[in-house]
Amino acid sequence: MLLKDRLNEYKKDELLDIARGIELDGISKLKKSDLIELIISKLCCEDMMRIRFECLTDEELALFKKSIKEPQDVKIEDIMPAMQLYIYMLGGFDEVTDYFTVYDEMAEVFEKINDQAFVAEQKKRGWLVKCIHFFRKYYVVAPLEVIYQLYRLKIKDNIADMVDLIWSMPMDIIGCCIFPEDEFQINEMGIDKYLHTEGGLLVNLESFEDGEVFPLLREQVGKDFYIPSAAQLNEIVINGYESSSLAYKKLKEFFKKKLKQSEELAINWCMQVWLSSYNGDMPTEVLKMLDEAGVVFDSEEQMNELVGLMMAAHNNTRLRENRGHKPTELAGKEPLDRMPTIVPGSTKAAAILGEIKPQLENMGMTVEIGKKVYPNDPCPCGSGKKYKKCCGR
Repeated sequence: MLLKDRLNEYKKDELLDIARGIELDGISKLKKSDLIELIISKLCCEDMMRIRFECLTDEELALFKKSIKEPQDVKIEDIMPAMQLYIYMLGGFDEVTDYFTVYDEMAEVFEKINDQAFVAEQKKRGWLVKCIHFFRKYYVVAPLEVIYQLYRLKIKDNIADMVDLIWSMPMDIIGCCIFPEDEFQINEMGIDKYLHTEGGLLVNLESFEDGEVFPLLREQVGKDFYIPSAAQLNEIVINGYESSSLAYKKLKEFFKKKLKQSEELAINWCMQVWLSSYNGDMPTEVLKMLDEAGVVFDSEEQMNELVGLMMAAHNNTRLRENRGHKPTELAGKEPLDRMPTIVPGSTKAAAILGEIKPQLENMGMTVEIGKKVYPNDPCPCGSGKKYKKCCGR
């Protein structure tokens, strides 16, 4: 499979976006064929591609190497690495078989740069890319010192070395930039001791450009950063959600045993529940999706059981407004196995349950949202502060 053939399928405006992404200038008046040749010549440059290949995670690199030998039937555990390789324009999917195949031009470049120096550098950059994926999903803004805690889980370089790596990595791969603390003007929305930094703040540029950063920071005020283990970080980045969580294990088993879903479909439904919780959507959205997919419940009790499991999963979903903490962790509670009162520390979750309350009660379920908390009451999250000075902010 040739990269040139794939690029020929793009419209000129799409090719211009690709060209700008790899920092090509003076391209707007070029013919489509000339633009394609220029993009290929830049992408096939050994110096440029060495850094881009070094930024592949271990899973992405393993899939790339296997795909050089023969097209790969992508399993569910390889979907995310395959999609990243596709986005990086290192390979594509065959229209007939849907197998993933590496572009011939990329395979040739890789053979030239695959030496011992490449292997050593890829271990560092590949892990740092995983740390940045976790950061973008759960922090959005964080001191470099916090990113370094993630990086140190596997790589023992000093923080200056890590910062040098960040500055040298392609912007389209990491999607973030370092801001000095004073230039970011955090104090405009209230001092947050967790954002104090000597080295600078890493900022997710997509959220910054969308105007989401400051509203999110107001929700995050007073919450420390969740630092996972290396294994947890790996799991979350590779799988897209924390599949080892007890709540999600039970949810997966329900989909498999009670709703007769295959292993892959059960994982897919768990990811949909995670995404729904992460985005603050109502559980009814997942129920609608199940209905549209032709999934039939044996009884109303079975549907009630699923809703309870989904609410327990929500309470055990890592949220970016909590800087990666689960609502249960902020509340100091154990994971819930039954239809819960929403855990304090997640006002979004309370709003979700409030909206769905009539539908749940029509299913015969009793829903408690909890008593009203007044400004001078102790905060339900257990911080010891008054509500108005904690979650009430």
